Amino acid sequence: MASLIPEADLVRKTVTLRVMDAPNDVVLTKDSLLRWMCLSLGLISEKESRDTVVKIFDSLLSFQVAGVDPSAEKMGECLSGVGEKTLRYHLKRMQDMGVVEKNGKGYRFVRDPTSPRLDAFTDVFLKSVITDAGASADKVFKELLGKY
Repeated sequence: MASLIPEADLVRKTVTLRVMDAPNDVVLTKDSLLRWMCLSLGLISEKESRDTVVKIFDSLLSFQVAGVDPSAEKMGECLSGVGEKTLRYHLKRMQDMGVVEKNGKGYRFVRDPTSPRLDAFTDVFLKSVITDAGASADKVFKELLGKY
């Protein structure tokens, strides 16, 4: 079947969410928790051995827990072995996915403006993705039903 619409032009963002079990051993170490979160949010792939984005996630979370929205430069000072270009690439990718947002010159995990608690990050992120994708899917599905 030939494509009737320019699919690539319609994609605003791609978000991979993985529904994963959280076995007891995943809560044993900070590293395993970080890796689990990055895998669940689609920041890394299964069996991926590179851990740069996990380090960046960890660095951002460390700053956020301290109440700081760090700049890329500030994060770079704390990340040994991660070049500025690589850091900015991953931050941009996380921003495009809706995981982080710019706050002035700094970065932070997405927040609800009415209740900007850090511990609500996953709820705010997931609701945003589901609401955004769901609205379009609902509209198209209803239109599709009218074709039958």
